[in-house]
Amino acid sequence: MPILFLPVHVMEFFGLLGGGQKDAGLDGSGRPVAQLAVLPGLTHYNISSSPTLATAVNPFLEAPVCRQ
Repeated sequence: MPILFLPVHVMEFFGLLGGGQKDAGLDGSGRPVAQLAVLPGLTHYNISSSPTLATAVNPFLEAPVCRQ
């Protein structure tokens, strides 16, 4: 039986990392460093072979490091 993560639990975890807790502002300066990507239709079996993963991850990896 696969382990499922309910979206509400993922969002709660995102919130614990500081995501979605305040308005980011028009310029994005209030955006937290936490990020969340949901890739619908993928599982731990097929995510590594999906081009959707690279599309979601590359901008994160290429962004400058921002330390708070």
